[in-house]
Amino acid sequence: MAKKPGFLDVVKGLTQKKSSKDKEVEKYEKILEEQPDDRNALNALGDLYAKRGDAEKACTYYLNVGSLYARDGFTLKAIAVYKKAQRARPDQISTYLELADLYVQKGLIGEAKANYLSAAEKQATAGEKRESLDTYRKIADLDPSNLKIRTKLAAMYESEQFMEDAALIYVDIGEVVLREDVDTAKTHFERALELHGDNEETLSRIGYAYAEQGFSKEATPIFQKLRERFPDDLDYKEQLEMLSGGGTPTAPQSAAAHTSMPAIDFDENELGSLNFGDEDVSTDGNTLDFQIEEQGEIVWDSTAGQEELSSGPAENAASEKHTLEFEPGNEISPPSSGPQQSQKANGSFFDLASKLDASIDFSPGTGPQTSGKSPGLKVQAPEQLATSEIGDIVKEFKQGVLDEVGTEDYETHYELGISYKEMALLDDAIEELRLASLEPSKFVECQGVIALCYAEKGDYASAVQSLEEARSRVNAEEERYQDLTYQIGTLYEQAGRTSEAAQTFQELYQLKPSYRDVRTRLNKLLA
Repeated sequence: MAKKPGFLDVVKGLTQKKSSKDKEVEKYEKILEEQPDDRNALNALGDLYAKRGDAEKACTYYLNVGSLYARDGFTLKAIAVYKKAQRARPDQISTYLELADLYVQKGLIGEAKANYLSAAEKQATAGEKRESLDTYRKIADLDPSNLKIRTKLAAMYESEQFMEDAALIYVDIGEVVLREDVDTAKTHFERALELHGDNEETLSRIGYAYAEQGFSKEATPIFQKLRERFPDDLDYKEQLEMLSGGGTPTAPQSAAAHTSMPAIDFDENELGSLNFGDEDVSTDGNTLDFQIEEQGEIVWDSTAGQEELSSGPAENAASEKHTLEFEPGNEISPPSSGPQQSQKANGSFFDLASKLDASIDFSPGTGPQTSGKSPGLKVQAPEQLATSEIGDIVKEFKQGVLDEVGTEDYETHYELGISYKEMALLDDAIEELRLASLEPSKFVECQGVIALCYAEKGDYASAVQSLEEARSRVNAEEERYQDLTYQIGTLYEQAGRTSEAAQTFQELYQLKPSYRDVRTRLNKLLA
C-alpha cells in the first residue's frame, strides 16, 4: 500500500514548485536586462504572473508588449496581447479604450463599439462624467450620419454644462445636413451660437459652411464678427472681400478638414437602452454584459420644480409630465436645481440612460421665429420603458453588433484569430475564426484551425466535429479530403476512441493505401 504524503512532503512539493517558477521569472528578467523590448520575454512574464494570480504585474507586462507591437505596426498582435491585459485587469478602463482604438485601425467597428461602451459604462459608474461623454462621442464619430445620436449627445453635454463641446456637435450636425435641409442646419448652427458664440472655431466653421454653399447673407455677419475679434487675421479679411464681391470663399485647411469615418448603422436606441449608475459592472473581459435595472418613471413636479423618481407606471404620472421649453439665453438643465444636483442622495449617480432617452425635437415649430428670436430647444422627459422592452432593446443591440461584425473584412478576422491562437487565447481565436469562416472560400481553412484550438483545449469531440464540417465541403477525390480524414482519425486516437479511429483510418486506406503511415497505424489499432 502506497504511503500517503505527509505534511512536510506537501510543503516540500509546494516549495519546489515555487522555486521552479522563480527560476523561470529570473530567466526572463535576465533576458529583459539585456534586451528590454524582447516581446517573448515580456509576454512570458505576463503569463507567469497571471498563473500566480498577480493580475497587476501580469497586466503591466502585457501592456508593455502590446504597446511595442502597436508601435511597430503589428496591430493584430497588439490586439491579442491587450486582450490578455483586459482579462488580467478587467477593471482598468484605459485598456478598453486602447483596445477599441486598435480595433478601429483594423476596421473592426463592432468590436470597437463594444469596448468603447464598456469603457463608457465603467467611467460613468466611477463618476467620471466628462470622460464618459467623450467616450460616447467616439462611438458617435463612428457613425457621423446618425444625427439622432449626435443630437442626443449634444444635449447630454449641455445638461452637464459642457457648452463648448455641445456647440461643436451642433456645428457637426449642421454641416452634415446643410446641403439637403437648410432650415434644419440653420437651427443647429443657431443653437451652437447661443451656447458658445464667442468661440473662434464655432464661428469660423459655421461661416465657411454657409459661404461654401452660397449663403452670403448668413456668412457675412459671422465673418464680420471674426474680423472684429481678430483684426490681424488676413484670411477673414479676404473672406469678407470675396463675399462682398460675390465670390465663394474657400475654407482654410484648419476649418474645412474633418476626419471622415465610414458610415456604420448605429440605432439611437443602442445608447438609450443602457443604464448607467452605481450598480455593479460586469468584470468579465470576454463578453459585453449590460446591467439592466428596472427604474421608476422620471416625472417633473410642476409645483415644486423638482425631478422625482416614481415607482408607479408611466400612465399614473402622465398628468405630472410636462414639455420643457428652453428659450434663448437660458441654460439647458433638468427642472431641478441644476446639473450638480444628484438623482440620489449620495451624489454618486450619473444617469446617462435618462439623458440618452431624452427626445430632442428640432421641429419646424421650434425654428426661427418672425420676431427674430433664435430657436428654442425642445426637450421632453423620457417615457418609461417596461423591463421586457429594455431587454429586447439590449438583445437587438447585441445582435446588431454581431450582424455588423459579419459584414467586415473576413481576412482580418482570420488573421486576428491566428494571433489569438498564438497568444493561447483559444476561445477568442475560435470566435474570430468562425466569423472568418462565413466567407465560403475560407471555410475549410478556418475549420481546420478551429479544430486545432479545440484539440489544444482537450475538447476532441468539438475538434472532430469541426474537421467533419470542413470535410463535408471537399470532394472525396481531393488530397485535402484525405488530409482531413487523417486528422480526424488522429484525434479519435488521441481521445482514446480506438474503434472510431480504426474505422476512419480504414476509410482512408481504401481511398489511398499509400497515404503516409495509414497502413501502420491501422494495423496497430486492429492488433
